[in-house]
Amino acid sequence: MRSVRKVAFVGQPEYFQGCYENDLDDLYQVGSFPLRFNPALDMEADVSTMSDLVAFNPDITVFFRGEYINSSLISGLGGIKIGYSTEPFPKLINKRFHYTRDSINRFKFFFCDFRSVNLILPFITMRQAAVSSS
Repeated sequence: MRSVRKVAFVGQPEYFQGCYENDLDDLYQVGSFPLRFNPALDMEADVSTMSDLVAFNPDITVFFRGEYINSSLISGLGGIKIGYSTEPFPKLINKRFHYTRDSINRFKFFFCDFRSVNLILPFITMRQAAVSSS
């Protein structure tokens, strides 16, 4: 395994920068890459719009809102890839399935199209965390 020197955070910094801002600067070369969408792909970022990320060549890449990343960009990056969804996934609560069309599509994307990601972290609410810990 190669040593970790570069860490990339991909997403809208106005929402996610607080998760990583300056915390890792003493340990790694950290890059922040705002999403830039390719209009031809209907709200997806790809290699052509994220060429600075590809050139950075990160050892670890954290994708916030990975559903907006084209799978070709993800598979073209080396290193460890982490997808973090800040939006709800379908869930089972009190033996009832709760979902929306949007949450089903997000689930399908992360578990079908996002295959080359090493770790997927779905959004959970504080209520879900309390229920699952009891």
